[in-house]
Amino acid sequence: MKPAKPTRIGAFAALTTSAALLFGACGTGNTGGTATPTGAATANGGGSGGGTTANNQAGDGTACPANTPINVGFGGPTTTNVQTDNPFMVAAGTGNTYNRLMFEPLAVVNRLDPTDIRMWLASDIQWNDDYTQVVITARDGVTWSDGTPFTADDIAATFETLRDTDLDGVQVLDPTGSLGDITVSGNTVTISFINPDGTPRQRLTDFAVVLGQRILQRAYLATISDVMTDPMNGAPITGPYEVENFTTGNVILRLRDGYWGGNGLNPQGPAAERVNYIFYSSPLSLENALISGEATWSQSPLPNMDQFVAADPAHHVWWTPSDLGIEMMYLNTQEAPFSDPVFRRAANMAINRQAWRAIQSWHATEFDGQADVITSATGLLAAGNQFKDPTLADAALTFDAEGARELLREAGYQNVGVEGGLQYPDGTPVHLVIYAPSEWPDYVTSASMVAQSLRTVLGADAEMVSTDLSTWSTDRAFGRNFDAAQRAAGTTGVGPFWLYRDMIAQPGMAGFAPMGERGDWNLGRFVNEQAGEGFRAMMTSPDPAARELGLHQIQQAMVAESPVLLLGGRPIFSAYNTTCFVNWPSDDNPYAAAQFIDPGSALMILSSLERR
Repeated sequence: MKPAKPTRIGAFAALTTSAALLFGACGTGNTGGTATPTGAATANGGGSGGGTTANNQAGDGTACPANTPINVGFGGPTTTNVQTDNPFMVAAGTGNTYNRLMFEPLAVVNRLDPTDIRMWLASDIQWNDDYTQVVITARDGVTWSDGTPFTADDIAATFETLRDTDLDGVQVLDPTGSLGDITVSGNTVTISFINPDGTPRQRLTDFAVVLGQRILQRAYLATISDVMTDPMNGAPITGPYEVENFTTGNVILRLRDGYWGGNGLNPQGPAAERVNYIFYSSPLSLENALISGEATWSQSPLPNMDQFVAADPAHHVWWTPSDLGIEMMYLNTQEAPFSDPVFRRAANMAINRQAWRAIQSWHATEFDGQADVITSATGLLAAGNQFKDPTLADAALTFDAEGARELLREAGYQNVGVEGGLQYPDGTPVHLVIYAPSEWPDYVTSASMVAQSLRTVLGADAEMVSTDLSTWSTDRAFGRNFDAAQRAAGTTGVGPFWLYRDMIAQPGMAGFAPMGERGDWNLGRFVNEQAGEGFRAMMTSPDPAARELGLHQIQQAMVAESPVLLLGGRPIFSAYNTTCFVNWPSDDNPYAAAQFIDPGSALMILSSLERR
């Protein structure tokens, strides 16, 4: 398997999920230990291979020994060479995924329904009116594995560590944000946010970090000289599992005594006495382990998942829902042809998204729901319907070759539809470059298809150009050498704010930079006052209605201006076996994305499963 793409998964952001669309205070989420999660089918845009109802219920007569473990499978070549329980060591990737079940976050957010927030180590999280401070209430009754009580002081110590330590390039907050004063009063912690000059900074957009931050004990942190290098093996934890055995190819976790119980869907707490993380030598080895029933759970997009389901249709489930994350292409809006909104709109109409989905390397089976097709010009998939401006319900995104050509003809373009012969109204040939990294074959395939579509449908002299990943990444960040370049958007947060920030963050927002300077978001440098007003409302207004209106303004700019080339959704792959454990997330009960690399999802699922 190729390594995770650094531009798709940010350091801390990828490991700390976010909530809602910045509506309301966090404390309005589910706080009880057995509350039913909100959101149903509308939160789940994908489908599944194999059933997700009958095979996810108890009582089918299957006999499973009481000590049956859950075997989590990785499909090589990833290995864990050195034990590192340290939750700050995100560079270890899947190698220390197991610590998701050891160090717990303040809250868990359902990626499939951002309004479904479950308080975990915090019992309440509230922001002040201007979002320059957040107040976190520590949950009562939680104890560390060394027997000492969990307190608000532990929360404060963790955020002090984030504030005061150089975390080796890990971006905890956005590039211009920082943590200010952190104070404890009783069982609450107040965290202030400041600008680089020390003045108060509105930080609502960072509550993803607050919600998902995993907490460490103050007394233990005081013994660590370097939090980025210390393995922290044996550190006190609040989570349900501890390391029983560690080898380079297998990590065994056991349910520890004295766990406080968590806030999952199973009031009895985790049902599995052991969770084994097994590192198989290759994707094929993992695939065979899933088919045979040796592996219980995987999140890899493997090529023969139809065989996995067919091996035991009653218990094998291949589930690929979608959240808000999509694949799209930045369009260089500062230079022709994509400086012209008419050309951008025509380009979006020239792409057959069903065909695009079918050629993706991760489109491994014929199961429906392999990836959502974007059908709305807002860029929202089905999982985001609840956030869509109702006035844009008819803003469809469809493949319409003749309609795209007609748009260009009406705008004065010449030789429209003549392959490679398209000209601007002044007679100048239309040439453009679709840029891709040679190390990523899925992006090369995608870029080739887009170039071919713009050539055959519109007539543009469009070519795919590939280069090495480092050069491509740098060029894309500075906005050079491309007319269109792909990126995944919305994968570092589950609310629509993060989706739109990735695509069209506006001047004045962290991560936006003018052409020629290094940027993080909106690398096509699309500038629009309506979108800017919308972002300002979402980030600064204490009024939920005003923030919702701001979101709608951003969507209206998306529809009117077509600032990016929308391609399609990225499915959240998961395969699991219900032979011995039930109440996995499914179409009928999408309470979490079934991916164990996500700390919130892994914790929620293991705390929700029940033994047959």
